Amino acid sequence: MMRVCPNCNRSTFDSVTICPSCEYDMGKYAKVQETPIKTTSGFNFEGYQITEYLDVICGEAAMGSGYFKQLFAGMSGVFGVESESFNKKMEEARYIATTKIKGAARDLGANAIIGFTYDYETVGGALFCVIASGTAVTIEKTVEEKLPEQSGAKS
Repeated sequence: MMRVCPNCNRSTFDSVTICPSCEYDMGKYAKVQETPIKTTSGFNFEGYQITEYLDVICGEAAMGSGYFKQLFAGMSGVFGVESESFNKKMEEARYIATTKIKGAARDLGANAIIGFTYDYETVGGALFCVIASGTAVTIEKTVEEKLPEQSGAKS
């Protein structure tokens, strides 16, 4: 589940009590997010019509990997072992970037993001960034025309 900060209206983890965007102490007062933002790496949603293209948006998360964790991750790669701690950091950074881009979409009045993608960058060897980007849009469910029912009786 996600929560929305009552101070800045940004989405965050349900378990987070301090908003990462504005540092507001949400405690138990942040409301649970009700309507999710739909995302796709494509440029349309089957069964929906895009009614408005709002803006290109992104969400970033920069995380330090820590020297010893990075060293262990390097040794893990040599031995063919996956670095669990580094994977958790990557997962956390991806989640934060996703939360931020969905918050940016909500701020624009969007209910969906098209062309959704992640980019990964390293800075100085000890810092990595996850960047989520896409286009904020509004979508509406399309009404499908029903074919007239065919009866088996001949007249």
